[in-house]
Amino acid sequence: MTDMKKIIDPPHYEIIPPGTYPDGLEYMDIMEYVLGNRTDNFNVTPLEGHLLGQIFKYAFRFGKKDKIEQEAKKIEWYAKRLVKVIEKRVEVDKIYD
Repeated sequence: MTDMKKIIDPPHYEIIPPGTYPDGLEYMDIMEYVLGNRTDNFNVTPLEGHLLGQIFKYAFRFGKKDKIEQEAKKIEWYAKRLVKVIEKRVEVDKIYD
């Protein structure tokens, strides 16, 4: 594995390894599809999309990089932050409706 490959595609981001899925499937492949192909029905702000991406990232690599308790706490932190951001947006939307 080249140095750049180790930096860009570390094993803890491999969701489905090569051979199991045609070229393998990594976190970024899924995020590019999920967040890059949004429709108007997927009403998510850029900040909410970032927070969702962080939740997905830590969930996908769960137990592959850091201790599971640490990964779970990161998921929890980003999920709580996402809820706060959404609640704030909903309150602002109510003002302008």
